[in-house]
Amino acid sequence: MKTESNIGAEYLRELDAEVRATRECLENFPWEKEESKPREKSMNLGYLSLLVADIPRWIAFSIVDSLIDFATYKLFRPKSTEEIVANFNENVA
Repeated sequence: MKTESNIGAEYLRELDAEVRATRECLENFPWEKEESKPREKSMNLGYLSLLVADIPRWIAFSIVDSLIDFATYKLFRPKSTEEIVANFNENVA
């Protein structure tokens, strides 16, 4: 049987692995292709990368406020791959 501290440790290991993989993916995103779409009905890649970079912030909002109001949620507006990565790093911190 797992104790709460073991569950927390597992969660942190999983989060660390996801953070590394996500950062690498974002670092390799070519911002000049931000308007590209994986397929016609999809959102553009720039917007999708922004959502991925913001997910750690959603976790914090969920813990602190128990709610995310996407009607008033302020999205970051990056102008480059470097800005997306910096925003992701800030959100993870």
